[in-house]
Amino acid sequence: MHEQSGDHKFVWNPPNDATLLLNHYLDIIWSVHVCKFSELCQALVGAINHKEFIVYGLIGRSLIEHAAIMRYYCKHRIKPTVDEAVKTGSVSGDQIKNIINELDRFLRGSRFNWEAFLVGRFDELVGEKEDSSTQTQVNVLTCVQKWAKETPPVLVLYDLFCDLVHPNIGSTLLIMKKWAEGVGFGGQNGEAFGEDIVIRTLAGLVSLFKDIRSYLNMMLLLQIREEK
Repeated sequence: MHEQSGDHKFVWNPPNDATLLLNHYLDIIWSVHVCKFSELCQALVGAINHKEFIVYGLIGRSLIEHAAIMRYYCKHRIKPTVDEAVKTGSVSGDQIKNIINELDRFLRGSRFNWEAFLVGRFDELVGEKEDSSTQTQVNVLTCVQKWAKETPPVLVLYDLFCDLVHPNIGSTLLIMKKWAEGVGFGGQNGEAFGEDIVIRTLAGLVSLFKDIRSYLNMMLLLQIREEK
């Protein structure tokens, strides 16, 4: 039984055995996402309570993107291989290897050269040089669009939250206030228009957690039990 990620450490120490390595990846990725979603949810509540509506928009978009990427890998990259194994009644070494490769891209995927950044090779960050040692992450919009084919409102929600964080009317509405004499910005009082946007969008964010819970559970169920 897995405990809350905050109560149990998952240390990155990949074993050589393929089955153990698969389980290790699943443990790490499960832990990563429990930690991320926990922190995002705490920040979301704080943003609402402190009426920090631009922060609310940023967190909302991040929640959608993390959920969409996780759903894409679990449903479209990993589940087909799992279904093949279920159909034949056994899992092959190649199938385990394929799943591990997908999990590795899920965990390490990026479009930024973190190795060069972390070791101080900043000259490599300029221009269009590609880091061949980095797993290229899938485009998040691709993942959202895949999701929207089954749940169309997801794309509407994502478009809305993208507009809330870009330097345009969406983010401007989040800091707008209403007074008896009209609408504007600044001041210590007035009715924050961002509150109305939160009321209209929070249920959509909460609805994401049905899928989030489902795919977090999937990571636990994919683990291969060790024979004793």
